Amino acid sequence: MNTEELKTAFPVLIEGNSHRLHQHHTLHSELFKHTNQIADDDSEVQYLTQLELFITKSYLNEIQKIKTKTAMIERTKNFDCSKIKNLPDDMIYEIKSYLAPELEYTRRFSILRHIDSGFSWWRDVDDYIFKVPKKLIIDLKDKCNIYPSMYVKSSDQKEKWCRMIIDETQKLFSKKKDMMRVDKLLANRDAEWSSDPKVKLIDKWFKFFLYVNTFKKYRAELETKVKKTDEKLALLKNKKIVVK
Repeated sequence: MNTEELKTAFPVLIEGNSHRLHQHHTLHSELFKHTNQIADDDSEVQYLTQLELFITKSYLNEIQKIKTKTAMIERTKNFDCSKIKNLPDDMIYEIKSYLAPELEYTRRFSILRHIDSGFSWWRDVDDYIFKVPKKLIIDLKDKCNIYPSMYVKSSDQKEKWCRMIIDETQKLFSKKKDMMRVDKLLANRDAEWSSDPKVKLIDKWFKFFLYVNTFKKYRAELETKVKKTDEKLALLKNKKIVVK
């Protein structure tokens, strides 16, 4: 099938997948054409029999995955949370345990999306980390094992570091994906490289911003305490001392 035929037959499927669909069709054609290289009929029949079995098993596996995911989506849409309160306590505990990882990442995505929502360009990031020393940002990148697409050196200006942060976070928390389920958001992160396969990129950036926010919070508190101390010192200096 050519591109126009694919568009007519599968208008939703072809969007963003045109190359993959053509590749899928080509691979099947190549596997079938290989029979022209087989000299004797018995070997060709054996090859075709195994090819048919391979395609059938692949087809059945993919169909099962599609049906499983479709059923899960329908169950999620029809799920009534209010019914949980009627379940026995041990079942509620089991459900909570099962949902715990997804709830944890729902929280992480929510927090990070809230931070990212304030970033339109690099100046917004600069304002966000204005009182955070560049050295701390550099140390955090290394400590959190973050390897961004944009190459940044410790000697680069803070502007480039801000551009790197907004570039990486917007790839992670795109506003276009606000309505996506957490399992899909996490699945899109699975292919990302990590020195530890158990640690996702979202975990690294969550840790990064946790450190940044902790630093900002305690720096603000310390600055307030210093200001109050300075004010007290100024009052003592200006106080008129009466000697009797």
